[in-house]
Amino acid sequence: MRTVLPVIILTCFSFTVHGQGKDTVNNNKETLWLNIKSISFIKNNEYFSPITEGYTLIGSFVRPVLIYSPSDNFELGIGLHQQIYAGTSEYIKPHLLFSANWKLSEKNILTLGSLDGCDKHRMHDPHFNTERIYSNFDETGASFVTETSHLFSDTWINWENFIFRGDTVREIFTAGESFNY
Repeated sequence: MRTVLPVIILTCFSFTVHGQGKDTVNNNKETLWLNIKSISFIKNNEYFSPITEGYTLIGSFVRPVLIYSPSDNFELGIGLHQQIYAGTSEYIKPHLLFSANWKLSEKNILTLGSLDGCDKHRMHDPHFNTERIYSNFDETGASFVTETSHLFSDTWINWENFIFRGDTVREIFTAGESFNY
């Protein structure tokens, strides 16, 4: 009960705070603000079949990012992503976030570093599992987004497992293009 109560409270009060604009590069130069994202979730998949066994995801994450905009078309962000699962005593280390956003034109933004989450790609099941928002929200790589009143295009690559020379594990990355006209 001690573990479930905070998750229930966070579920009732989950929020996203945007310091300036939403999903765009700030248009005010030499500004500094704090962007806090938080999601609390209960995803109940308690089903049993010969093919797969069910599971339940209960938890939350918090993602504070300090953003500095030295010019009208450039932002730097640094922060942390902390994932918390209810009912487990295993400590999950927070991930360091660092990103650079360039507003190349009025409609095009290039992001390098920490990406703003898997749900921003606007892809749905079965192409891109929507449950990733609960387990794989944190992405690191590059993204190029074009958005107009009639067009949305997001080309991205997410490095999930980077390797060095001589590593015994393989490199893992996800890449994609989300296009809507």
